[in-house]
Amino acid sequence: MNNSIVFDVDMFGQKDNQGQIKTIYDIEVVKQSLTKWIASPKFSKIRSTSGGYILPSLGKPLNQENAENIFKFIQDGLQFDFAPSIQPLKLNVRPDYINRKWVITLTGYVPALKELIEYEQSFNNIG
Repeated sequence: MNNSIVFDVDMFGQKDNQGQIKTIYDIEVVKQSLTKWIASPKFSKIRSTSGGYILPSLGKPLNQENAENIFKFIQDGLQFDFAPSIQPLKLNVRPDYINRKWVITLTGYVPALKELIEYEQSFNNIG
């Protein structure tokens, strides 16, 4: 029996060894949800107006000022908007000039799961 608290299917459609879309659990679900929450426009999700925290800065120059804006957007969102809650221990937003992307790394604690999260994701700087 699986003792997981939350589960979802892999948003990239990865398959398990039986050829079915992979089911993910607990901290992997939180990581996937975090990516969707950061990058999805507000109102693009059914019954939700949350998220979209990186979108105001996409298409703007890759520089420290915009990195600080994204940092603040995500920090505020984690505090007031994301569920299950994540207590950030370390959050970093840096521009990847070569690949024209924003790289977001987060180390935090997820009280609902009693587990640490180690998250890193790159987002294309469209525009």
